[in-house]
Amino acid sequence: MNSDELMGPVVMKASKGCDWKALKKYLKEAYSEEQADAQEVGLKQLQAMSKEVSSFKDFTEQGMEGKLLPYAALVLQASSRFRGYEGSTFVWKDTLGKDMCKCTSMTFEGACAVHASATLLMKLASAQPLSTTDGVKAAYRQYQAAAGIFEWIQQTL
Repeated sequence: MNSDELMGPVVMKASKGCDWKALKKYLKEAYSEEQADAQEVGLKQLQAMSKEVSSFKDFTEQGMEGKLLPYAALVLQASSRFRGYEGSTFVWKDTLGKDMCKCTSMTFEGACAVHASATLLMKLASAQPLSTTDGVKAAYRQYQAAAGIFEWIQQTL
């Protein structure tokens, strides 16, 4: 089964991405131009990763581990470092429908990427062939990982 058949028309993130340049402006205003310049590499990395996540199509565990989770980790790290920053708008679509949610919280952005990872794991697990031992083991591992992610979201965020 290919990823289009597995995921169907699911779009986990709106295609706009996010403009992280507003964070640099915030850093200049709240701290200093030197502080903002010191964060330039990280901000460019966030911008690039945000674009990759906004057009995410690699519905595999490797895609999740290579794109969604690293992006979530970086956003959540920035969220804890720059508390109070709400200058960027993050847009996510409901994975089960067409509803869109907009929020200015970096914690929300990170939580959405982590939640999308758990949702992807559940969808992958549900597609495993349960007629084989390997399929049952893979489904069990993926469901267990998804449950762990949801528990982490509940306890941490």
